[in-house]
Amino acid sequence: MTFYVRVSVCIFVFFAACVLPMIRGEDMHKYVGVARCRAECVDKLIPESNIGDEACMNDQSCFMCWETCSMLYMDYQVWGMMCKVPELCYEGCQVSCRFSRRARASRRNICRHRTSTNSQFRWRTPILS
Repeated sequence: MTFYVRVSVCIFVFFAACVLPMIRGEDMHKYVGVARCRAECVDKLIPESNIGDEACMNDQSCFMCWETCSMLYMDYQVWGMMCKVPELCYEGCQVSCRFSRRARASRRNICRHRTSTNSQFRWRTPILS
């Protein structure tokens, strides 16, 4: 198992155990989406030999990707237009925009069942064309 995968698993376990219980069900997909998007930033923009605690924060493209992930997931209607402006959206921004587009497209295959005590997410079987 590569270092990156081990770090991702540790972050996910911490997130699931400590943070998720405090988040309302309807907001949970946003926080999970931001975390997945940020993992994509590190995966695409930081060489595996350089991964460390601050590698993404010290790399301009990765840091832009990291920040854009949060903006896109918290308010896509406001920030999504930025993805179409090459003068504003450089390499890191484009990585997060591509991830966000793919995630938004795949979210169409998710159905949510809500009760008064919890939410369940299930993926529908994709229809192949």
